[in-house]
Amino acid sequence: MFRGVFFLLFVQICCSSSLLFGQEPMVISGQLYDSVQKKGIEHSVIMAIRIRDSVLTNFVRSDWEGRFTMAVPLDTFEIKVTHPKYEERSFYLFGNTTTTAINLGRVLLPPKGFELKEFVVIANSEPIYFKGDTLVMIADSFKTAANANVEDLFKRLPGFQVDKTGKIMVHGKEVNKVYVDGDEFFGTDPTIATKNLPAGAIQTVEIFEKKIDGNTNDETEKVINLTLKKSAKKGYFGKLNGATDGTKFYEGEVLLNRFQGNQKISVFALVGNTPRNSFNWQDRQQYGLTEEMGRFDNDGNYSFEPRIGNLGTGLPQRYKTGFYYTDKWGKKVDFGANFTYTNAQVVAQSEANTTYLFEDTTYSGYDIETTIKKQESYSFNMSFKWQIDSLTKLEVQPRVRQINEEKNEVSTNDFYTEERFLSRTTENRYQENIGFTESSISARLNRNFKKKNRTATVSYQLKHQTSELNDVLINSDVNRFTNQTLLSTNQQKDGISKTLQHLGEVKVNEPITTKLSVELNYLFQFSEGSNEKLAYDYDGENYANYNAMFSNSFENTTLNQRAGTRLSYKLIKHDFVGGIAYNFVHLNSNNILNNEQITKNSENWLPYFSYKWKMSKSKNLTVTFNTKVNNPSISQLQPLPNNQSLNNIVIGNINLVSELERNVRLNYFTYKATSGTHTYVNGSFSMFENAFSQSLSFDNQGRSIRQTVNVQGNQSGHINMGTAIPFFKQKIRLSPSASFTLREVQTLVNNVQNQTANYSPNLGGRFELILDSLELGISSDFGYTYAKNSFRADWQRFSTQSYSVFFKVLLPHKMEISSDIEYVLNTQRAEGFNLNYILWDASISKKFLTKESLILSIEANDLLNQNISNNRSIFNNLIVDRKTNIIGRYVLVRVVYKFNVLKSNEPDELH
Repeated sequence: MFRGVFFLLFVQICCSSSLLFGQEPMVISGQLYDSVQKKGIEHSVIMAIRIRDSVLTNFVRSDWEGRFTMAVPLDTFEIKVTHPKYEERSFYLFGNTTTTAINLGRVLLPPKGFELKEFVVIANSEPIYFKGDTLVMIADSFKTAANANVEDLFKRLPGFQVDKTGKIMVHGKEVNKVYVDGDEFFGTDPTIATKNLPAGAIQTVEIFEKKIDGNTNDETEKVINLTLKKSAKKGYFGKLNGATDGTKFYEGEVLLNRFQGNQKISVFALVGNTPRNSFNWQDRQQYGLTEEMGRFDNDGNYSFEPRIGNLGTGLPQRYKTGFYYTDKWGKKVDFGANFTYTNAQVVAQSEANTTYLFEDTTYSGYDIETTIKKQESYSFNMSFKWQIDSLTKLEVQPRVRQINEEKNEVSTNDFYTEERFLSRTTENRYQENIGFTESSISARLNRNFKKKNRTATVSYQLKHQTSELNDVLINSDVNRFTNQTLLSTNQQKDGISKTLQHLGEVKVNEPITTKLSVELNYLFQFSEGSNEKLAYDYDGENYANYNAMFSNSFENTTLNQRAGTRLSYKLIKHDFVGGIAYNFVHLNSNNILNNEQITKNSENWLPYFSYKWKMSKSKNLTVTFNTKVNNPSISQLQPLPNNQSLNNIVIGNINLVSELERNVRLNYFTYKATSGTHTYVNGSFSMFENAFSQSLSFDNQGRSIRQTVNVQGNQSGHINMGTAIPFFKQKIRLSPSASFTLREVQTLVNNVQNQTANYSPNLGGRFELILDSLELGISSDFGYTYAKNSFRADWQRFSTQSYSVFFKVLLPHKMEISSDIEYVLNTQRAEGFNLNYILWDASISKKFLTKESLILSIEANDLLNQNISNNRSIFNNLIVDRKTNIIGRYVLVRVVYKFNVLKSNEPDELH
């Protein structure tokens, strides 16, 4: 006893000496209070434990009123409050030279027996900490302007990048979802939250990885969760926003929010025909604010199947509205619902130059295309979370989505010989109407047991999809040497596709020791689908002549079962997980029209391994290896030619087998909370067995037939790294970054094996100056691509460079000016596609009223009228340059009114 007291006194004397001869200390004070007996708590022990080495730096006892004062060096501490009759409390403090006095206020200590479900973090400026694997930032510690929104807050957070399209990157990874208090806010549109919720309503910003819903291969996505302040949950707030140029362009926006305790109700409406403000960042990429892939899918292949939900690049017009509701029913049930309705249209005019490379010749095609797409969609989602008891929780999520789409496409394609003689011309008119419906319901039951870390999870999802298609195709093919019509088509198709999928999964985790546990899991996936298309040729009066070549009726069933086990060994700083699963796939395909039936079975062993090194609370390294099986889709299997384009006919392959994918991923992350310095490295590498690839057959006129086949040797990889180096208390920030992407794909071209390799290094950097009245950003990005295929010894090279300057200046009388200038250079493209252009946006605004809630502004987009979408793709034996018209210069007069009627904050107490 005497030795323990002597040691504590010695520590306190040493700490006091270090404070006397070191830098200015932090002084921590507060009052411990018993809310039941309405008095201060005497004789409580308050200890300061330094985080980096777990050393007890200082301790004091509370006086008869429960008050205490304690001095500690400038550092990061856990403040622990203990008393024999009360529950223990913990606080985390992050030291900073700008704040040396921290008052914890009145701290309520519950009597023993009441479980504390969370700890409180109190910090001065720039608090940031990890709660398990979740990175938490205290929003109020990052200064924003009056009436700033969440997107403005993100731009101030270390490690965050928000581009002008609204896309959010955190430590080099794109954020896919934004939640509010743990729930989806208006479904899958994250910018409804980031652009409309006020920054002042946010308590914390949480960043974590979450398993993708419905994904069976351990794949995750990055998620941001915004927790609201208690004051923001008592009142209503919103925004009214309108802008127009008086003639052609317009934008409108209404958002109303009423939060009362656990109940949140929000209603919104958007309208506009510009690509700004009214669209989430995924939409903006489609509408031409970033470069796009045009008519090519993610694998760089021509995609002529209906692409539900993707309107492509062009001139947009859109209406969108919806509501969001969440509440707590009683003490155990959380309910949420959201609905969105969208009506959109895009008009696009594009030009493309395609170079075809072969062993013995080269020719090219020039394509001019006009497309009008219209889309109407509905989406309704619900969520039930029932805390059955303290150990059991049930979650149920019904979802319904419907999309009606209409497309009209007119294109002309001229083909030229290697000597640049015009050889043939095709004209194509295509009109289609698609009705798509999807409904699903998922349920998850989580059960904890009295034995620590013993858990069981049972989940099930039922999903049904239906797509009805009606299209009309009119085209012609003319030999320009002889002016002879080689082919003409006037055809109508009616089709219907249906898919029903059952997905069930059971996981049981059993602890063997405090450090070692075993997981048993079983997955069952069954899907059945049908795809019918009936083609009829025009007979002079109507579409009555049945065309068997382009008709088919096809059924497919897939049964996938997977059983496996994993061992997990967890130490203080190291986590090891290793396991293996047996995967069995049964595939049955039935061609109804010719009564051809094929049955296939495949089986694979799927190993898994992950290692996590938690070097400190703000530094960790994670390495994972996993394998997954990808089954062929109905459209890949169905042996039905798709003649939507005369020059690219797609046929099915009934002989496809499942693809096996092996992935290695690395993620390194370090963060210094006091300075804001962060560094990240993300990498991945994938190898494929029986990879899905393409077999293409070309004739000497440029026509091709494409079929999905299985190949060996495909691989891809990507590494992305960057750092942020702040100076002068984060007023200046340097953020260099680099990335490298490789992709090697095996294809068959005219039955000859062809390897296409793409290697793309990229260097970037950003300089930021952030002052109270000035924001300045200078950035550059240089991307270079080396591409090569087996038919040519020389490398194809091209680059894309961008240099940008952004500034925002706060002027007297509540005025503000901003400007964003970007210079884009495209080199080594086809003639007419080496486009260099300057994009210059600028605005001036003035705020009115006491709370600056009324804003009047004038905004200019693309002042030099040079905006265009320009893209190059190299894949298979093709080099494709494409440019598409998008919105250029316009000037809007905007009026914004933000209102915020919230109950004032409670007294400075911690409950």
